[in-house]
Amino acid sequence: MAHLARKAFHPGKLPLPLMHVDTGHNLRETMEFRDRYMQELDATLVVASVQKMIDEGRLEEETGRHASRNGLQIPTLLSAAQWREEAGRELSRIPAIQLDGDRRLALHP
Repeated sequence: MAHLARKAFHPGKLPLPLMHVDTGHNLRETMEFRDRYMQELDATLVVASVQKMIDEGRLEEETGRHASRNGLQIPTLLSAAQWREEAGRELSRIPAIQLDGDRRLALHP
C-alpha cells in the first residue's frame, strides 16, 4: 500500500500519514525495513499496537496451539480513532481529496 501511495503522489511527498498495525510478532528485519522505507518516503508513520491493546485490557490474546494475533488487528485498527481524525485533517488540506460524511475518500478533479 505504501508503494501505491508513493506512485500516486509522485513526485511529491505523501500528503497523508501511513499506518502499520503491529502484532508484535514481526521479525526485527521487518521492522527495520519498515522504518527505513518510511524515512525514504519521508512519510509520517502511525503505529497501532496489538500488544498495547492487550496490555490495556482492551483485547484478550488467544491461547493454545493455533493461537494467532491476526484477528486482533481489526479491533486495533478500528480503535485508532485519533489517527483517523489526524488523517482527516491532513487529507482536507489537499484540494483534490475530501472525506465525505461517511469518512470515505472522494477524489475530485
